[in-house]
Amino acid sequence: MFKALLCLFLVSAPCRAEDAPKPDFPIKLSIELEDVTPSAVNAIVSKLDEIEKVGTTQEIWLRLNSYGGDVEAGQKLISRLDQVQIPVTCVADFKAMSMAALILESPGCKTRLMTERTVLMFHHASVGGVSGNSDVLLMFLNWLTRLDSSMAKMCAKRMGMTLEAFEAKSSKTWFLDVDEAKVYRAIDDVVDSQKIPLPIKLDEQKSPLWFL
Repeated sequence: MFKALLCLFLVSAPCRAEDAPKPDFPIKLSIELEDVTPSAVNAIVSKLDEIEKVGTTQEIWLRLNSYGGDVEAGQKLISRLDQVQIPVTCVADFKAMSMAALILESPGCKTRLMTERTVLMFHHASVGGVSGNSDVLLMFLNWLTRLDSSMAKMCAKRMGMTLEAFEAKSSKTWFLDVDEAKVYRAIDDVVDSQKIPLPIKLDEQKSPLWFL
């Protein structure tokens, strides 16, 4: 600590990286996801990397208050959450729709919580702004179909449903309030919104979206 203070005040003394003060994260840390965008997900992934490197945090909360968003960004976050060694609690507050609902059902969310005021929504993937010849469009459609199937299998397994039953429900827009979410095992428990830790602020840059 004394060396780190010297680095701040003595211009003539060269500062080494190991002498600089290290960030100190709380034992329980909360991160919020609103729009599922590449920039938002990159900011969360970067923070998760930093949290694991520092090693002071023992529990991570991910607050989902989102209409959904970018397909590839959502997949990236699902993959990274599955690799986190620290227990992650995902809590849906107000809304967790589309890709946000899929994140809630992902294996990396070890505990799935939901507040009384929240609604979940599942549906089949949809995108806009795609252009090209018939071969390009067919390739994209095949990719989207595989993605839909993969996400449906993940959700069905987590919710204890057959794949056919989940696909039948999500073939149309499927909304669940807190009582329905408990019946369909989309959550593990209900939580009081006042018990959700305040999220830390993340820096991000805006990026274009591919919506799911």
